[in-house]
Amino acid sequence: MVFARESPIMSRSGLAGALLVLVLNFGLAFAAEYKLTNGDIYRGEASSFNDDGLVVRLDIGGFSPRVPWGKLTQETLKELVATAEAKEFVEPYIEVPIEIKQQERQKKKDIRVSDPPTKVSHVENKTGFFAAMGNPLGYALLGILYLANLYAAAEVARFRGRPVGLVVGVSAIAPIIGPALFAFLPGAHVHAEPAAAHHEPAATEAVNPTQAALPPGMAASGLSVASTGGGKAATNPAYTMVHTRANSTIDRRFFETKFSGFFRVVPADAEKDLVLVIKTPKKEIVGTRVSRISASEIHVQLQQGAETSVAFGEITEVSVRPKGAK
Repeated sequence: MVFARESPIMSRSGLAGALLVLVLNFGLAFAAEYKLTNGDIYRGEASSFNDDGLVVRLDIGGFSPRVPWGKLTQETLKELVATAEAKEFVEPYIEVPIEIKQQERQKKKDIRVSDPPTKVSHVENKTGFFAAMGNPLGYALLGILYLANLYAAAEVARFRGRPVGLVVGVSAIAPIIGPALFAFLPGAHVHAEPAAAHHEPAATEAVNPTQAALPPGMAASGLSVASTGGGKAATNPAYTMVHTRANSTIDRRFFETKFSGFFRVVPADAEKDLVLVIKTPKKEIVGTRVSRISASEIHVQLQQGAETSVAFGEITEVSVRPKGAK
């Protein structure tokens, strides 16, 4: 009996084929199954993961289309969650059992509220007025009130005929109290007019130089004339005085009572040749009549025909003199 001897090449190819068959059978044995909710199954190895799903390298060759995570069964998703690469994409799609959800809800309901270890004590002292004003806005309000206090003091001084500097100085030291004090005090009225009326200077006679040379009893008639101190100016005692803040309260009533003749549109004989002189620290006003007057100022018509005004608080002196006199 004769046996044919196999060649080395044939024996080697047979061994390689046997090994290939074993490898394929081993891969098929361990190939994963990816089940879809519609009943389809992909067998192979997952090769790609992202937000849109996964791609399976099929054991029969090629790749499957990308399968969305929502189309995979819960069984497949639970198997994939063990894969580190797929865990972050798979977890949101895994359904949690109702029992576990109820347990989690019960845990959330059990909220324990405990008092803090230490309590903050409330401030018992009440905030005072000056403490409340201790901020920039409070300082601004106090400054405005202080300036208003000084302004009110100046107005009270003008109204009551008091020195403005004195009233404002007292009000600066004693705010609110100072203006209120001078407002309730009577005005500084000094009635010197009656005394002046009894002590009017007698009219002196102006003597002609040639009259002194005549013998006694032979005085020339018509050579004596009346002085400027008498005549029309003597009809009103107020016209012969110089009125200042020291002896008079210069306000609206002062002009209406003592210089009423200057309020006429057509001056009377007593005021026809006289002018009203009003002095202030800055100027001297010479007027022929009072055109208007208010509670705080007087309007005077000047000799040139124009009109000017001056506040009572600025007037320092009022007098009357003949026209043309200086």
